[in-house]
Amino acid sequence: MNLADAKSAIKFAKVLRRDAQGRIISIEVPGHEGKTYEVILRHEQGGLTTECLLSTGNGYLPCQGNGHALCYHSLSAILFAASEKQISVKVCQTKAATKIKNVYDEAWVFPIRSRQSGKEAYVVMEVSE
Repeated sequence: MNLADAKSAIKFAKVLRRDAQGRIISIEVPGHEGKTYEVILRHEQGGLTTECLLSTGNGYLPCQGNGHALCYHSLSAILFAASEKQISVKVCQTKAATKIKNVYDEAWVFPIRSRQSGKEAYVVMEVSE
């Protein structure tokens, strides 16, 4: 998980699509070497899934980074969507690590799974006041 790259890509991300409730479902996120990725966020029972696709001149290819872990493009999309709702997010690689970052009982632990690899990360979310 490359959280530093995920955070730096947020300022260049843009919303591509929203659902009927106004939630972001697709975000364009920049990558290295001028590449762009479309990250699709799906709200599913028990968490959120991400699908990251490299945009090519002829369509899309699965993100190679999302094939073995949760790629930084997916993390960037999640951080971007949370910041729009003024939600503070702390990313953890394991569920056990969320207990350390969740210093307040009011925070919400939310699993995120790569739709391509099945790999998970967890976020601790707190609504900003």
